[in-house]
Amino acid sequence: MTWIEVVDSALKIGLGAFIGAGTGYLTLKMNHKHEIKKIKIDRAHKKLDEINLLYIDFSVQSHRLIEIFEYKSCDTTSSDYIDYLTIFHKLQILSTERVKATATTTFNAVLAHIIANKQNGVGELHDQLRDEARKTLAVFQVVTRSDSKQCAI
Repeated sequence: MTWIEVVDSALKIGLGAFIGAGTGYLTLKMNHKHEIKKIKIDRAHKKLDEINLLYIDFSVQSHRLIEIFEYKSCDTTSSDYIDYLTIFHKLQILSTERVKATATTTFNAVLAHIIANKQNGVGELHDQLRDEARKTLAVFQVVTRSDSKQCAI
Protein backbone atom coordinates (compact mmCIF):
# COMPACT_ATOMS: atom_id res chain seq x y z
CA MET A 1 0.00 0.00 0.00
CA THR A 2 1.45 3.34 -0.99
CA TRP A 3 1.15 6.50 1.01
CA ILE A 4 -1.41 7.86 -1.48
CA GLU A 5 -3.68 4.89 -0.86
CA VAL A 6 -3.27 5.33 2.93
CA VAL A 7 -4.17 9.04 2.72
CA ASP A 8 -7.09 8.23 0.41
CA SER A 9 -8.44 5.61 2.82
CA ALA A 10 -7.97 7.95 5.80
CA LEU A 11 -9.84 10.75 4.02
CA LYS A 12 -12.70 8.41 3.12
CA ILE A 13 -12.97 7.14 6.70
CA GLY A 14 -12.72 10.66 8.13
CA LEU A 15 -15.28 12.06 5.71
CA GLY A 16 -17.65 9.18 6.46
CA ALA A 17 -17.29 9.78 10.20
CA PHE A 18 -17.87 13.51 9.72
CA ILE A 19 -21.03 12.91 7.66
CA GLY A 20 -22.27 10.37 10.23
CA ALA A 21 -21.66 12.78 13.11
CA GLY A 22 -23.41 15.62 11.28
CA THR A 23 -26.51 13.60 10.45
CA GLY A 24 -26.60 12.20 13.99
CA TYR A 25 -26.47 15.72 15.42
CA LEU A 26 -29.23 16.98 13.10
CA THR A 27 -31.44 14.00 13.93
CA LEU A 28 -30.93 14.56 17.66
CA LYS A 29 -31.70 18.27 17.31
CA MET A 30 -34.91 17.59 15.35
CA ASN A 31 -36.05 14.98 17.90
CA HIS A 32 -35.41 17.45 20.73
CA LYS A 33 -37.46 20.17 19.02
CA HIS A 34 -40.26 17.69 18.42
CA GLU A 35 -40.28 16.61 22.09
CA ILE A 36 -40.37 20.22 23.30
CA LYS A 37 -43.26 20.99 20.95
CA LYS A 38 -45.08 17.88 22.14
CA ILE A 39 -44.63 18.88 25.80
CA LYS A 40 -45.94 22.40 25.10
CA ILE A 41 -49.01 21.01 23.34
CA ASP A 42 -49.66 18.58 26.21
CA ARG A 43 -49.40 21.43 28.73
CA ALA A 44 -51.77 23.58 26.68
CA HIS A 45 -54.31 20.75 26.51
CA LYS A 46 -54.00 20.14 30.26
CA LYS A 47 -54.51 23.84 31.00
CA LEU A 48 -57.50 23.98 28.65
CA ASP A 49 -59.03 20.95 30.37
CA GLU A 50 -58.47 22.56 33.77
CA ILE A 51 -60.10 25.81 32.69
CA ASN A 52 -63.03 23.97 31.09
CA LEU A 53 -63.58 22.12 34.37
CA LEU A 54 -63.60 25.47 36.17
CA TYR A 55 -66.20 26.77 33.71
CA ILE A 56 -68.36 23.73 34.34
CA ASP A 57 -67.91 23.93 38.13
CA PHE A 58 -68.84 27.61 38.13
CA SER A 59 -71.96 26.98 36.03
CA VAL A 60 -73.06 24.02 38.13
CA GLN A 61 -72.42 25.82 41.40
CA SER A 62 -74.31 28.89 40.14
CA HIS A 63 -77.34 26.79 39.22
CA ARG A 64 -77.08 24.92 42.49
CA LEU A 65 -77.04 28.09 44.59
CA ILE A 66 -79.94 29.59 42.65
CA GLU A 67 -82.01 26.48 43.37
CA ILE A 68 -80.90 25.96 46.99
CA PHE A 69 -81.58 29.56 47.95
CA GLU A 70 -84.78 30.01 45.94
CA TYR A 71 -86.91 30.59 49.05
CA LYS A 72 -84.34 31.26 51.75
CA SER A 73 -81.41 33.62 52.09
CA CYS A 74 -77.83 32.42 51.86
CA ASP A 75 -75.50 32.53 54.81
CA THR A 76 -72.19 33.84 53.47
CA THR A 77 -70.28 31.65 55.92
CA SER A 78 -71.77 28.45 54.48
CA SER A 79 -69.51 25.97 52.72
CA ASP A 80 -71.64 26.26 49.55
CA TYR A 81 -70.95 29.97 49.33
CA ILE A 82 -67.24 29.60 50.21
CA ASP A 83 -66.84 26.93 47.50
CA TYR A 84 -68.57 29.21 45.00
CA LEU A 85 -66.30 32.09 45.97
CA THR A 86 -63.22 29.87 45.53
CA ILE A 87 -64.28 28.77 42.05
CA PHE A 88 -65.03 32.38 41.10
CA HIS A 89 -61.58 33.56 42.18
CA LYS A 90 -59.86 30.72 40.31
CA LEU A 91 -61.74 31.85 37.20
CA GLN A 92 -60.56 35.40 37.76
CA ILE A 93 -56.95 34.22 37.84
CA LEU A 94 -56.96 31.70 34.98
CA SER A 95 -59.46 33.04 32.44
CA THR A 96 -59.39 35.49 29.57
CA GLU A 97 -60.58 39.06 30.13
CA ARG A 98 -63.86 38.39 28.34
CA VAL A 99 -64.64 35.39 30.55
CA LYS A 100 -63.57 37.30 33.68
CA ALA A 101 -66.03 40.11 32.90
CA THR A 102 -68.87 37.69 32.20
CA ALA A 103 -68.07 35.63 35.30
CA THR A 104 -68.14 38.78 37.44
CA THR A 105 -71.54 39.78 36.06
CA THR A 106 -72.86 36.26 36.67
CA PHE A 107 -71.36 36.12 40.16
CA ASN A 108 -72.93 39.46 41.10
CA ALA A 109 -76.35 38.44 39.76
CA VAL A 110 -76.29 35.08 41.56
CA LEU A 111 -75.06 36.77 44.73
CA ALA A 112 -77.86 39.36 44.60
CA HIS A 113 -80.41 36.55 44.25
CA ILE A 114 -79.10 34.24 46.97
CA ILE A 115 -78.44 36.95 49.57
CA ALA A 116 -81.72 38.81 49.06
CA ASN A 117 -83.98 38.82 52.13
CA LYS A 118 -86.74 36.28 51.54
CA GLN A 119 -88.29 36.33 55.01
CA ASN A 120 -91.21 38.47 53.88
CA GLY A 121 -92.08 36.07 51.10
CA VAL A 122 -91.14 36.14 47.48
CA GLY A 123 -92.39 38.71 45.07
CA GLU A 124 -91.61 40.53 41.89
CA LEU A 125 -88.12 41.57 43.02
CA HIS A 126 -87.29 37.98 43.88
CA ASP A 127 -88.41 36.83 40.44
CA GLN A 128 -86.39 39.59 38.76
CA LEU A 129 -83.24 38.71 40.69
CA ARG A 130 -83.64 35.00 39.93
CA ASP A 131 -84.32 35.63 36.24
CA GLU A 132 -81.35 38.00 35.98
CA ALA A 133 -79.09 35.40 37.61
CA ARG A 134 -80.26 32.76 35.14
CA LYS A 135 -79.82 35.09 32.16
CA THR A 136 -76.29 36.08 33.12
CA LEU A 137 -75.44 32.43 33.70
CA ALA A 138 -76.66 31.61 30.19
CA VAL A 139 -74.47 34.40 28.79
CA PHE A 140 -71.52 33.05 30.79
CA GLN A 141 -72.02 29.62 29.27
CA VAL A 142 -72.13 31.03 25.74
CA VAL A 143 -68.96 33.07 26.30
CA THR A 144 -67.07 30.15 27.83
CA ARG A 145 -68.16 27.83 25.03
CA SER A 146 -66.82 30.36 22.52
CA ASP A 147 -63.62 30.80 24.54
CA SER A 148 -63.06 27.04 24.75
CA LYS A 149 -63.45 26.66 21.00
CA GLN A 150 -60.96 29.47 20.32
CA CYS A 151 -58.41 27.97 22.70
CA ALA A 152 -58.80 24.53 21.13
CA ILE A 153 -57.96 25.81 17.65
